[in-house]
Amino acid sequence: MRGDGRRSEAGFSTPLLVLMLGFMVLLLGGLSVDLWRVLAEHREVAGLVDGASIAGSTAIDLDFVRDNPSVPEPPLLPELAIDRACRYLEDHGDITACPTPDAEVVVAADTITVTVTRDVELTFLAALVTLDPSADTSPIRVSAEGVGRALRGGP
Repeated sequence: MRGDGRRSEAGFSTPLLVLMLGFMVLLLGGLSVDLWRVLAEHREVAGLVDGASIAGSTAIDLDFVRDNPSVPEPPLLPELAIDRACRYLEDHGDITACPTPDAEVVVAADTITVTVTRDVELTFLAALVTLDPSADTSPIRVSAEGVGRALRGGP
């Protein structure tokens, strides 16, 4: 109390400021953890689909290559390409069945496209998603494309 009968409110602003700063640090920390989790999951899935598309693109039609040696991109054998890509996904990822909606493999002529969709476990952002569904960062969807190439030896 001051001498004129009024209370001093100077001490009230410091604890409030400390509480607000603490809340902001927690907010930014929670956001950072979730965003890094999404980025790490994206990188892992990107490596997985890259490997699967490369594995599938090795299933070229060797008879076509023998009959048409000048064609640089021979067609893929669809069943074999899908089998190789799916086997890679099952061996190196946590994919239990392939092809499924979460692990799509599409072969078109000389190209194979592998797409994996995976849910990301969010902690802090999960609360925000319930407030705003358009802010949902999960699931992530990553695609990779591979093209079959015939390796030819030089003279």
